[in-house]
Amino acid sequence: MKATSSLVSHAGMAYMLVLMTFNFQQSSAWSLASDCTGQYAQNIKEAMPNAINIMNYAAGRANDQSKERKGNLMQDMLGAPNENDPDTLSFVNEWMTKAATMGGTYTASGLDNLLIHCADSHLALINVNQRNFRDQTPGFGSAPVQLPFPNVQSSSNTLNTACGGFLNAFAYPVDGESFKGNVIVLCSDSIFGALKTTTHNSLDSWRTTGNLKTASSIAGPGNAFTGLNIFSKYLSYVIIHEMMHCTSFAQFAGRLPDPVNGQPPRELYGYDAITGKPVGTASAAQSAPSVNNRQHNADSMALLACGWYLPLYAWVNGECKTVGKVSQPPLQYGNTPAQSTPQDRVNSNTAQSKEPPSTQKRLVSMPKKLVARGLRLLHTVTRSIW
Repeated sequence: MKATSSLVSHAGMAYMLVLMTFNFQQSSAWSLASDCTGQYAQNIKEAMPNAINIMNYAAGRANDQSKERKGNLMQDMLGAPNENDPDTLSFVNEWMTKAATMGGTYTASGLDNLLIHCADSHLALINVNQRNFRDQTPGFGSAPVQLPFPNVQSSSNTLNTACGGFLNAFAYPVDGESFKGNVIVLCSDSIFGALKTTTHNSLDSWRTTGNLKTASSIAGPGNAFTGLNIFSKYLSYVIIHEMMHCTSFAQFAGRLPDPVNGQPPRELYGYDAITGKPVGTASAAQSAPSVNNRQHNADSMALLACGWYLPLYAWVNGECKTVGKVSQPPLQYGNTPAQSTPQDRVNSNTAQSKEPPSTQKRLVSMPKKLVARGLRLLHTVTRSIW
């Protein structure tokens, strides 16, 4: 099955693009490539079930007519006229259901329709001037992969490798002899890679306890995690972003459909880019991206799903607000569990290899270097409780 589409990479809310063909949606199981071992494998096995749970919950919440959706998150992320717009809610339900179904369950076969890599050594450089690569895995049909250049060149960039020292993650389709499906690469080659920048795997700790309002309200310019952007610390959010691409490389492409200055713009990352205004700004931005572009933008869907997943909170202009118990949505919909189960607890027979102690640690803060390279977000304090 073939469809014109775009291959996509996720550059930590800063860099991105890509072109490609094919799209597969029949995946009902996922697996890890052999380069995902030790702590990386453990992190993904915790984050992936959470990502699937978040998407299933978002689909259920889009169908929920019993509770008014507080805040303006869907308006910000997707350009909806209001939080209860039936057309936008139907759109969210459709794509979240498709993406969650694609994830399915974990197996150790490596032959499932969604394969996750933790490195890029399986991709061979074809043309450095165009950043063209091919998947050299036997049975993968030498799948072509075209990746973007960084917005800002740096001595740390290695353009002859796929992750290149600056990409966060990317996804592409494969139409091979023994594998027909989608591949997600979670980069680990630099401080910008998804497996290095994320400091948490699952959002579950915020569902019933804690104070996310305070945690996401670190004021001052230069903080990359203010408000809704706090989710960029979570590996489950990165996975949702990439799975939206995999669900339809045509719907959620690396280039958005409505031209800006005569050119199709790159996909958008983070609250500021998606809305055209800093976190905490109430007035609509004159330069806000079109509704059509926002509804073709993978990060819009990922941030919406993460924001909706936490019943204790609502989001107003990208800021976290607490919601009174009477107005909170249910903790689960249908068979969606209230808490995600890490994959090793589901399949305890999966063997894990060990990495040196130095690779066992997760980063606890975003390097200042990354903030200086384009992740400057503003924050304005307001208060509201429902």
